[in-house]
Amino acid sequence: MKQNVQKHNRMKLWIGVAIIIALFIAVLFYGMYLYRTTINSKYVDVSKTKNFILENNYLESIEEMDAFYEAETYHIFAGRTKDKKEAFVFLPIPYNDKKEIITIFKDDIINKTEAIHTLFEECSSCTQINIKPAMINNKPLWELTYRDGKERYNFDYISMEDGSRYERLQLKQTFK
Repeated sequence: MKQNVQKHNRMKLWIGVAIIIALFIAVLFYGMYLYRTTINSKYVDVSKTKNFILENNYLESIEEMDAFYEAETYHIFAGRTKDKKEAFVFLPIPYNDKKEIITIFKDDIINKTEAIHTLFEECSSCTQINIKPAMINNKPLWELTYRDGKERYNFDYISMEDGSRYERLQLKQTFK
């Protein structure tokens, strides 16, 4: 009788362990599925908007693609028009006929080098500088991200039109 009870308890233990392992594997596979779905949808969306830009002749060729996330999301394309002019196209996401697609020619704006130079005029100790196009409230901007001399992580938004500062966000690490 005692042996039957021990076998029964051992079987319960093995069933419990098997259930825990099965649940762990199921959660692992679901996590992988969720990750892949999220990543694939990101690239599919950019691929769709890229085709939309090319098919509707906003640009003839695309050299760079980016996304900007704020109150409104934009897919941003840099390329050449049929007239061989370099331009940025800002496509609001999700796009519908009520939203405006904004095209800005590179000849009409300050370039990346000028935007970085504007930053260095007031912060010569800044490091890890990255720059990309952005759009906030229908204003084309350069988003500069960098670390300043006080080790704060900064987001500077500079107007593409005249180089004036639109906005600055500074993040300071509180805990290490």
